[in-house]
Amino acid sequence: MPSIDRVRVLSRDATGATEREDSLAVEEPLEIRLRSPAADRPESFVTTMRTPGDDEDLAAGLLFAEGVLADRMDLLAVDRPSDPRIDPELRENVVVATVS
Repeated sequence: MPSIDRVRVLSRDATGATEREDSLAVEEPLEIRLRSPAADRPESFVTTMRTPGDDEDLAAGLLFAEGVLADRMDLLAVDRPSDPRIDPELRENVVVATVS
């Protein structure tokens, strides 16, 4: 999904109205799930709003800021859910972080 959407807007000023194109930042939820190497299933940790893109880096930074990770080595992997039953659109808004 692109992080910028182009839209037509009606802009008004003292001389009248003008139609023009404008840019909007796209925001979508991102659910971060945590999994330990021994766990069968990940557990939901948090859902945050973000501009799509660099989701793995965002998840790593948030987990560090929240104290889940003490060190970079604590993060073993960041992946998308692999369950084929998950809707592809939902999969784009979920990351699974495997932590030690």
